[in-house]
Amino acid sequence: ACTFLEEQGKSDELLIIMTGGWIESLYITLQVASPYNETNLLLERIVDQQLLLDNLLASYKKLEKSEALIKLNTQLEDLEQAYAVLYDNTDVLITKEQFADINTRVTAIRNSLIK
Repeated sequence: ACTFLEEQGKSDELLIIMTGGWIESLYITLQVASPYNETNLLLERIVDQQLLLDNLLASYKKLEKSEALIKLNTQLEDLEQAYAVLYDNTDVLITKEQFADINTRVTAIRNSLIK
């Protein structure tokens, strides 16, 4: 499917599909990990998603941006800001407040995609 969309000049649609799949996976993981518990093993996986977010954002920079891509890029950059503060943590991977913030932002992106 990826090759087909790229060959058809539909890289923007491919990126939207990839973003939607990733957001849905992260949303489900956040729901399963709720309510926050600092010993929950899923928290490490949630924190690890920052790398995938960075990769998605790099992909957005490579494409001509349609209105849909511009909106998603803005939302992902907003989510990236929530992830950026995790570097300040010294004793936990993610705090309860940071978890709630990421959950809220992911839910907002998901809701905008499923409209």
